Amino acid sequence: MPYVCEKKIMKISILKLFLLTFFLAITSISNAQINFERAYYIDNSNTKIEGFIQNIEWLDNPTEIKFKSNEQSESKTITIDNIKEFGIVDGAVYSRFDVKIDKSSDDLGNLSEMRSPDFENETLLLKKIIEGKASLYYYSGYGIVRFFYTLDDTPIKPLVYKRFQNSGTEIRVNELYKQDLKTYLTCSTIPENRYKNLKYKLSSFISFFEAYNECSGSKSIVYNQVSKRTSLDKNFRLRLKAGARNNSFSFESTGGVTTGEFSDKIGVQVGIEGEFIFQFNRNKWSALIEATYFDYSDEDRFRISTIDQNVAVEYSAVELGISARHSFFLENRSRIFVTAGFVIPLHLNQSLTRSVSRDFNEFNQSTYGSFGAGYEFKDLSLELKYYTTRGLIDPINAEYSSYSLTIGYAIF
Repeated sequence: MPYVCEKKIMKISILKLFLLTFFLAITSISNAQINFERAYYIDNSNTKIEGFIQNIEWLDNPTEIKFKSNEQSESKTITIDNIKEFGIVDGAVYSRFDVKIDKSSDDLGNLSEMRSPDFENETLLLKKIIEGKASLYYYSGYGIVRFFYTLDDTPIKPLVYKRFQNSGTEIRVNELYKQDLKTYLTCSTIPENRYKNLKYKLSSFISFFEAYNECSGSKSIVYNQVSKRTSLDKNFRLRLKAGARNNSFSFESTGGVTTGEFSDKIGVQVGIEGEFIFQFNRNKWSALIEATYFDYSDEDRFRISTIDQNVAVEYSAVELGISARHSFFLENRSRIFVTAGFVIPLHLNQSLTRSVSRDFNEFNQSTYGSFGAGYEFKDLSLELKYYTTRGLIDPINAEYSSYSLTIGYAIF
């Protein structure tokens, strides 16, 4: 019994040491990532100040920026009150406007019962999408997306789109933006059905505003939504993975009278992983779906209830994992990444047999967590992943845990 306790304490200590080392390494890497890029901002006196801005490719429109006058200087925070415009060289541009914005929820479970927009007055930094005779601006925040436009030197106006629910259960849509564009942005080469079929989304508006400016004899300047890409220049990657898995299995006899713990055993695992890369925050965030097959078996002799018995465990499964990944990009198309998620096991072979005591052939199907860290260079990756301990057999409190080291190769 003391020997089993000592092994468990050793495993916990090793895991704590790994997590501590891992945390310190990631913190160091995260702090080392500067991501300040050549940029400018215009202050309230219309002075253009050039320098470097921390470019995180904002998912929601920013309210402040971190600015350096040069790469060696300390950064300072500049709030929206002191920014008329800022831009990343060859990247996104944001301009400050006082606007009327409708923040009504677009969530089907929380729709307004009013057709008309519920406007609020706000000062916002809007992302500039197209500049020309007619200019297009974009806002994201509070779980909503809104578009705005200007025509020549007229004040900025919202493009109104609102889903609402009437007194019954019918969901209806206020598409006033179509009527506004048809009224104020008319041109001979734009057919009437173009306004009718115009979708409330970025790609549709870009195409429409370019067409209108061209028809009006105005040049369209289309601004980049992101600056130079990081090493992940795709929206999706598919990897084949194979590696070694360390398996740990222990059990208690009914009532917890005796405990048996198998020695750790190394096995193999193979799998496939799909990574969906989000095109914001410098491509640092992604979602993963993966399937992994592993096989584990072992046999040992234990004293159970004063009787020496042979005990054998057979366990194989396909693990379906869903997780999130955060990347820290380095030079030469390489990155360090951390991953966290949960796993759903699909048991293929499952048994715990004992020469005298009762056998078990049904293991629990409960989900469990996974935490990983790795390094990728071009198409090759190396990842260390820890799977949380889970109970496999309730009557005898059988527990299984594992960690793996895998090599991956991106085929797409």
